[in-house]
Amino acid sequence: MSSSSFSCPLSSYVDQARLASLFSSFEAEFGSRRQDEVVVVVRVPGRVNLIGEHIDYCGYAVHPMAIEQDVLVALAKGKDKTLRLRNRDKEQYPDFDVGVDKVLVLYYMIVSRQLQK
Repeated sequence: MSSSSFSCPLSSYVDQARLASLFSSFEAEFGSRRQDEVVVVVRVPGRVNLIGEHIDYCGYAVHPMAIEQDVLVALAKGKDKTLRLRNRDKEQYPDFDVGVDKVLVLYYMIVSRQLQK
């Protein structure tokens, strides 16, 4: 199965104003991109779990279902090996930079901390 079977054109996204706002924020934060530079937009739908046949990570039976609420993420390759995370709500989610060589270590630290709760 080709990767194109998992993509859809941006023009099919229902909330074009929200998409334009995402691109505007991205450009304000990271500068404008050349025509040949790829900016990837990923939409992650929200999810609810109703009681059902799927077993979640706590061992409960649930039925996952996508909902209308979503998260939009814009990605582009930078000039150095740093992952720069920015959120439009900077008060609640401060800027975060980390070297890409440390991303996996950081991921395991976060997962480990969550499992200890």
